[in-house]
Amino acid sequence: MSGDNEFVYPHLELVNAAPYNKDERYKYGGGIGPSEKDRKEHSRKIKEDIDEVQETINIKAKDTGINPRLIFKIEYENSFSKDQLRRAGFIFLGNLPGNKEQVVFSDQEGMEIFLEKWQEYSEGELTDKEYPQYRNIFDNIISIKPLDAEDRKGPKLKNEEIIDDKKYWLDIELWHRDSELEKDRKDLEEVMDQNGKITDYYTSDNLHLLRIKTDGFTLKELLEQEMVCQIDFPPKLRSEAREKVSLDLDDISFGEPDEDANGVCIIDSGIMPNHDLLEDALVHYDVFRDDLNDGIDESGHGTFVAGIALYGDVEECIEKKEFIPEVKLFSARVTDENNCLGPSDKLYIKQIKVAIEYYNDEFNCRVFNISLGDPEKVFMGNQYQSHWAQILDDLARERDLIIVVPTGNISKMHFDKDLNLEGEKVVTEYPGYLFRRKSGLLDPATATNCITVGAVANELRTSGRFIKHNEKKLNIKKIPVAKAKQPAPFTRSGLGINDTIKPEFIASGGNIYFHGEHEMLMGEESMETGTFSLNYDFINDNRLFSCATGTSYAAPVIANLAARVLNYNSEFTSNTVRALLANSAIRPSRVDDTIEEHMQESHVDIIAFLNEIKDELSEDLKEKVEDCSNKGYITKSDKEDFLKSDSLPSQLKDLLRVTPGYPAEFDEYLLRVSGYGVPNLDKAIYSSEKRVTMYAEGKIGVDKFNVYEVPIPDEFTDSKGIRRIVVSLAYSPPTKNTRKDYCGYSMNLELIRGKSLEEVLEIASNDDKDEKYSELRTATRCELLPKKNLRSSSTLQRVIFERKQRSSEDYGDTYYLVVEFKDNWIGDSATFRDDFMEDYSVVVTLEHENEEVKIYEEVRQRVEEKVEEQIEQGVREHIKLKS
Repeated sequence: MSGDNEFVYPHLELVNAAPYNKDERYKYGGGIGPSEKDRKEHSRKIKEDIDEVQETINIKAKDTGINPRLIFKIEYENSFSKDQLRRAGFIFLGNLPGNKEQVVFSDQEGMEIFLEKWQEYSEGELTDKEYPQYRNIFDNIISIKPLDAEDRKGPKLKNEEIIDDKKYWLDIELWHRDSELEKDRKDLEEVMDQNGKITDYYTSDNLHLLRIKTDGFTLKELLEQEMVCQIDFPPKLRSEAREKVSLDLDDISFGEPDEDANGVCIIDSGIMPNHDLLEDALVHYDVFRDDLNDGIDESGHGTFVAGIALYGDVEECIEKKEFIPEVKLFSARVTDENNCLGPSDKLYIKQIKVAIEYYNDEFNCRVFNISLGDPEKVFMGNQYQSHWAQILDDLARERDLIIVVPTGNISKMHFDKDLNLEGEKVVTEYPGYLFRRKSGLLDPATATNCITVGAVANELRTSGRFIKHNEKKLNIKKIPVAKAKQPAPFTRSGLGINDTIKPEFIASGGNIYFHGEHEMLMGEESMETGTFSLNYDFINDNRLFSCATGTSYAAPVIANLAARVLNYNSEFTSNTVRALLANSAIRPSRVDDTIEEHMQESHVDIIAFLNEIKDELSEDLKEKVEDCSNKGYITKSDKEDFLKSDSLPSQLKDLLRVTPGYPAEFDEYLLRVSGYGVPNLDKAIYSSEKRVTMYAEGKIGVDKFNVYEVPIPDEFTDSKGIRRIVVSLAYSPPTKNTRKDYCGYSMNLELIRGKSLEEVLEIASNDDKDEKYSELRTATRCELLPKKNLRSSSTLQRVIFERKQRSSEDYGDTYYLVVEFKDNWIGDSATFRDDFMEDYSVVVTLEHENEEVKIYEEVRQRVEEKVEEQIEQGVREHIKLKS
């Protein structure tokens, strides 16, 4: 750090206010009961449905010569718990994406249980409340049906015409039933007979995945098999170009990382090990494919990514002519000279998993950068989490790893094919097209326990150093799509699975421009727009550096920061690293300005459009148009009503969908392209006089809570200027891609002021705590932004409570932070035990913008006093945090 850096103080402990009370249990209220049905008619329909299911499955099994499997779907009013289904004679397997349908398995014994209960419901005595027996089961059922081929098609296969005599490589996921996995696999081979083969497979606690090769005719047969959950095409990658840059080696000063420095493993196309700016930091490299000879880079992508992971801002290093790495480097090659995964007969994610496990086991590497993505698999909601993302999530949880992935790029192919945008139209439609469904995240960017990174744009370099002489002479017009620090024009947008906040962070990734003379988009590999890093082919062309554009090159910036946080304290959990980075992040003001300007301009256009067609609308919508015209803006509610109408032209509906309703959706749209912003290393690992950070690595049980003291100095509340409390929470839940709730549990934050610890504990432990929180005055229950509905499903949550003026009311010198656990399905899992505890990390920062404010010393003293008090009381042993 430079000598005048203000961030010089170690972070402090965030003290659990009631460690003796942390086993306090609270419960969540129950759901809404099913609507009452006509018993006679409804029971007849259920019996017809279940008979048809059994008949259909038995006929198909007889045709294929394999044993029948009673796997089918139940459409419901309110989701059944796993235990409710078990008591009804069914085993829960998963949810169908986007529908209110659960997939279950039953056997002969289970079906007998179900039919016995059905008999009681249909013809038995009524209860004391005049309800049929087992009403909560049967009145909740809308229908019972067999799964069909469309239910089993993955998102890529849905868009493909299946040709009988065409050969396909496919990934097949089977419904996970522990005792039946081997039998299911063998029966699948029997269905394929001589027309296909299983070439690889992967099995974990929650996933059974096969790689197969077969023809289209057999694929259609496989889509009818009950044991099949989903079939889709394997992941594919896209090559990226780079322009090369020269600099004399003699002008550069070199260095090497400290012996105890942490490392980053690049899982990519390999590395050029004898590059002068890599070799002193490179600890080990290898290949993890049988069809490739070694781990040496043949495409350049891996070396380029490695340069950024090693140095962070390579352009700054070039300007300073100083390359001193602070992290070590590892490389795992999984792609070929064309930057493609393979070979076709192998499960690619299995190779990546083996590479991660190897470098974690052998070298204790905990930071992994995977700048790869499938351009054909865009997340557009209402679909299962990908196998790739789930396996990365499991690895991050099980091995306490920080895995960094990019959002993926909107390439020229995507602009043309998916968005129908060419040339200058990209400039005029920016940034609205970033919010189209087909601009969603590329697999595996939806991984919830991993860090996903988007890109902000570079400034178009126009100095003589970067512009080619002939272009400068011709005065060729070049229009950048985005300004510096705006969302990059190629970055992809969230949200992720279950509306998780994705991306979490952004970093510089380059820009693109419209070339006036050629009337086309350019700049993906240009010095004028690209990010700088290392050139793998430097020996042949005598150029150490190259330039390229993409989110692939934003991701390693964050991987570099994560490893440097671990350099400060290698004992930090991955959750702590994620939370510290989030608490340090700031969103560039130009991102806010860009989305606000887009919203305002779009609202003007939408209202004008609505007024043009007002006479064609219903009376209700006419009134709404009038109201919007008077207000000058469109709310989220207005937007939803307009989108429901059949009278609006598709062009207007498309504009509505990419425009945030004011004010409710503004924060969501910001998060979709920028997450929490750009992290700052100094703020992540050090405090200052006016910015004090406290953190805790905690444990919590199912449906329990912890409460932390947040000391508030008078100088913090009384001094003029903007003050804020920033809180980040990180956790890594188990996952299952066929569950409606992908994560096994979620967590939440509440910040309370003006109440005693006893009052806070009483509210947090109350069965109706949500109601109790809502009854608190707004001033007492601190307004944390983004709001709970935007962040509650995210495993990395960063919230801010900000005030610009001193309050006339005294809320005391201690606020209380409540961390809550909400079970989604982990309590139903086979491995669950009553003493189950989950790890998490929480970080709290008090920050004041007044340069005269000095609060660090008072906060430090109060923290130490509280810790000593707890030691004396015997409720804790010692301060475990680094000082």
